[in-house]
Amino acid sequence: MACLYIRKGDTESALIILQEALNRARPVGAPFACTACHYEAREWSGRCQACGHWNTLAHVLPSFSDAGQPRESVREPVQPHPYPGIASPFEPV
Repeated sequence: MACLYIRKGDTESALIILQEALNRARPVGAPFACTACHYEAREWSGRCQACGHWNTLAHVLPSFSDAGQPRESVREPVQPHPYPGIASPFEPV
C-alpha cells in the first residue's frame, strides 16, 4: 500500500502505513522445522542438526484454529512431477 501512496505522491500516507507495518507484532519462534523429527531452526540448512536427515527442513506456516488463534504447521516439501505432454531431452521417446 505504501508504494501505491508514493506513486500517487502522497508520502505522508505512505509513512503512516509503513509505521503501522513496523509496529505490528512479529511472529515468535523458528521459521523452519524438520519434517522428520520436528526440530526447529532459525535458518535453513541442507541437513537437520538433530536427526541428520538431508533436505527435510521446511517453512513453518501459520494456520488458524476455529477460535482464530494462529497455530503452526509444517509444510511438506513439494516433489517435482514431470509434465507428461512433453518428452524430456534426457529421456528416450
